[in-house]
Amino acid sequence: MKDMLELITRFKCSMLTANEYIKLSEIIISHIQKFDPIFEIVNSWGDSASSWTKIEDDFSNFSSIVFQHIYDKEINYKNPTGSKDFLLDSISWAGFSNSYSNTKKSQDGKYTITIRAGGEDGIGFVNVKFPLIGHEKFHQTDTIKKFIEHLLSVVPLLAAYVSTDSLFDQVVDYEKPYDIQIGWLNYFKNIDVLKNIPHEISKQATKEGVYFWLDDEVSDISSEKIKLAINVRDMLGDLGYLNIE
Repeated sequence: MKDMLELITRFKCSMLTANEYIKLSEIIISHIQKFDPIFEIVNSWGDSASSWTKIEDDFSNFSSIVFQHIYDKEINYKNPTGSKDFLLDSISWAGFSNSYSNTKKSQDGKYTITIRAGGEDGIGFVNVKFPLIGHEKFHQTDTIKKFIEHLLSVVPLLAAYVSTDSLFDQVVDYEKPYDIQIGWLNYFKNIDVLKNIPHEISKQATKEGVYFWLDDEVSDISSEKIKLAINVRDMLGDLGYLNIE
């Protein structure tokens, strides 16, 4: 079986109330739905297997279901009234997080979207695990770039990378916990990043930022490209481009 292909993103985000997080999540999920039919069916995970709930096609139950699913009994929430109860106006130092999928089974073309935002650290993410089976187009750079562009129209991404577990393990430096790693394909809003990318690596500048990628398909990455990726990691890491401040 192929490695799971995952998009990891980072964006700046102020503290959000539970209601604001839910509204942001609905905007993101409903927008991703428009990209490809694989995303049309949406189920909310919650924190246990029994929490799994289908979101209605018109999203009429989205707010109520996600409100239940983002509650964390370990958190003392802050409210304008001073109450520590979990309410729509509640904020949390940890922010809020929830995941969504079309199915529980990988063999049925499962995707997973996880949205986290609204915490004290000021960083949010929309991470997407693409289907393992039957959707090879997601293993091509053109499709992934279009997906990131699609996401950028509703989320102000600062950076993103797409990788597999095996590629990640070959490129990551575990002694340096960067916010952004070098993957098969990378996106940065900061166009200055492009000045530090070797000519051997494919790259593209757009009005939204810059992309660079190791090969046109994730399965074709050679050992030479892995070495280049590690060099890029070290250069961009030393220059501070891999941390979100």
